[in-house]
Amino acid sequence: MDNLQIPANVAQLIGGILIAIAYLPQLRQIIRTKSVKDINFSYVLMVFIAICLFEFYAIVTYATHGVAGMFLITNTISVCMSGGLVGLVWVNRKVAK
Repeated sequence: MDNLQIPANVAQLIGGILIAIAYLPQLRQIIRTKSVKDINFSYVLMVFIAICLFEFYAIVTYATHGVAGMFLITNTISVCMSGGLVGLVWVNRKVAK
């Protein structure tokens, strides 16, 4: 099982980075166009809540077992990015009304 730990950590790190930076194009587009008319706020909010729950899991796992450090780091970035998306959609929907 230990032989798989390093590849698993690398896969998690790469996957976590990809998920975290996947928000950048959408965030940039909203900032540039100030338009969120085609973005479903319920979807964005549910994804943010799910990522926050994963963050709680990562914190508890890291604090109690000392593992999942990579997951904690990349998930923290995802929380910030998805939270930024929720904020931008919320603010720009209010402005558009």
